[in-house]
Amino acid sequence: MTQLIVVVVIFAFFFGKALRSISRQKRILKTQLEAYRRGDYRGQMKAVEGYRRKGPELAHYFFYRGSALAQLGQFDEAEDALRRSLAIKTDPRLTSICRSELGSLFLEAGKWDQAQECFRQSIAETPDRSSPHRGIAELFLRRGMRPGDALTEAQTALALDRPQASSKGELAKLNYNTNLAESLALVAWAVAANEGAEAQVDKLVNEAVAVCDPNTKPVLAEVHYFSAMAWTALAKPAEAAVHFRQAADLDPEGTYGRLAVSTGVPTGTP
Repeated sequence: MTQLIVVVVIFAFFFGKALRSISRQKRILKTQLEAYRRGDYRGQMKAVEGYRRKGPELAHYFFYRGSALAQLGQFDEAEDALRRSLAIKTDPRLTSICRSELGSLFLEAGKWDQAQECFRQSIAETPDRSSPHRGIAELFLRRGMRPGDALTEAQTALALDRPQASSKGELAKLNYNTNLAESLALVAWAVAANEGAEAQVDKLVNEAVAVCDPNTKPVLAEVHYFSAMAWTALAKPAEAAVHFRQAADLDPEGTYGRLAVSTGVPTGTP
């Protein structure tokens, strides 16, 4: 999920505006983001050890550590870390982002009601954010329920992402493109689940892959997984297999790489 990049953008802003000595924080942010984009979640956890201090930085430590553990499928440890981050955070926007990340963890762990509660609360806290709407849409699609509502939530996320300017800085542009790519691919899946037109799905999938940053492997794997599920819903196994394979190859240790293998890529497939 792109919430890690969002948090980096926010932290970078505050460090740039509010702190005189920012070299250490910037170094940690840069190193952990580079590790995340490579899909190196253990490297990401190692990088954020520098945040293991008292005060607000400890909340950042637990957030990034929890997010990395979730990618690795270590759900109990991840939940503990994210809950500890939530208990420390005071900035309302960062609190909402952390709550949405906890919702994503519950989604992966199959704790559907808790996931939806986190997403709904995050929407109430920050109505302008697209991520919790995507979370609800993905939850419905994964469970094979309420396809109309899934489409509405996915379209809401896309509507929130489309108008935002991609300007002002490399990180802001990265955040914009990854959010937009996720929403496009999720809308494709939701359209397909509602028996939408193949041409519309194809257009959405192609745009999502084109927009997504190719060097942010976890998000590109997510985009390919959503695309594969869209083609699966339209009973197009050959098209789906291409995207499942891409997701598995891009992020073998992460959430969507593992899902791709368990859903559509046989072990040992070349």
